[in-house]
Amino acid sequence: MLPRFLQADRYDQQDWKKIVLFAWLGTCAAIGFVILLLHSIYRGLEYQGANPYIGFWSLLLHSLGSTFMVGLSSLSIGALVGFLFGVPRYRTERDGGSPEEDDTRAREARNEPRYIPNTNLEQISDWLTKLVVGATLVSLGKIPELMAQFGRYFAVMPADQPVAVSTAVYFGILGFFVAFFYAGLYLTETLNAPSQFESVVQKRAPLAEKSTLDTLGGTQGDQLVQKRIALSDVVPAATVTQPLTAKDIDFAVAELKSLAERYETIRKEMLPGDDRTIRMEGIVAQMRVVVPAALSRGAQFQSSVIAGERLAFIVMLQLKPAPSSLQWIVDRFRVERPFVQYHAALALRNAARALPAQKQQVIESVQTALEILGPDVSETSDRKRILNQIVKEIQPVDAQKDESPH
Repeated sequence: MLPRFLQADRYDQQDWKKIVLFAWLGTCAAIGFVILLLHSIYRGLEYQGANPYIGFWSLLLHSLGSTFMVGLSSLSIGALVGFLFGVPRYRTERDGGSPEEDDTRAREARNEPRYIPNTNLEQISDWLTKLVVGATLVSLGKIPELMAQFGRYFAVMPADQPVAVSTAVYFGILGFFVAFFYAGLYLTETLNAPSQFESVVQKRAPLAEKSTLDTLGGTQGDQLVQKRIALSDVVPAATVTQPLTAKDIDFAVAELKSLAERYETIRKEMLPGDDRTIRMEGIVAQMRVVVPAALSRGAQFQSSVIAGERLAFIVMLQLKPAPSSLQWIVDRFRVERPFVQYHAALALRNAARALPAQKQQVIESVQTALEILGPDVSETSDRKRILNQIVKEIQPVDAQKDESPH
């Protein structure tokens, strides 16, 4: 009957295997120390018989202390070497992959500023590992003599030399495997564990998509247009509640690119219509969760040749309007498809609300956008409704100023 903490039904299969592995390693360590204890007791009794004037306990503690120190030292050295061999490697663009992945990595390396985790420990581990292996191979013929010298130096009595060498080898190998498996299993999981920001995104992004799909689902035509506009009025501000690391920013950029790919896939694989529009709105809802962490990388999305990535930048401008980007937003009405144009109109509306000092520039941008759309686009379309809404929101303020006494 296994102890409760070793019973498989308490854990998933992978965790249970790890627990059993380290339980066996711990058992091996315990067995080794018990053997050393028994050996020290035997030596204490033997030495006392040969020299009755020396106390048993002093002989026991002398022998026990020496052998235990050899065992613990070897365990520590073995653990250090095992850790150096087991330190996880950080994946870079140099790692192998499919040609498509290599092309993507090369493009990202050219166009993106990239911050990667500090790899000093990995580099030191790699260097020391090669040094240890090289030194061992060079000194391979000297190892027996070195071990004999080790035994003579650490043995309490000449007869204990084999015990000292065996203790060093046993605990050195044991320490190596303990640290190697720990670094390869638990340390890798720790380094790969999602940050607080990643956990928030992984939880909130699917909820945002589901909420959007539930709100817009089952509606068509003019009713869908009205619901989309009403939904756009609750766009949150660009806020991040916790400090962001370079890893968080890289994660946000990768998530936005993944969402941009999903947008492109939906647009290509689904027929034009309300169902496709609703699905794409779900993608935008997820982008709004992620973009606050990627605002510093907005330039690479703005200049992208992929429509989905330009859409991500428009979502950034919806959350954090920028006066310098107004002309770029207007240009979207010349080159983008209606769905992206609609979100460009939302970005103009939010700029009108958040940038009162640039009111005149915003209204000129809106008028230019309306001229680009022209009479071919219905006044009841989602894009023109948003643009006309901006005009109505700004004009009453101007009218009140004109009517005020001078």
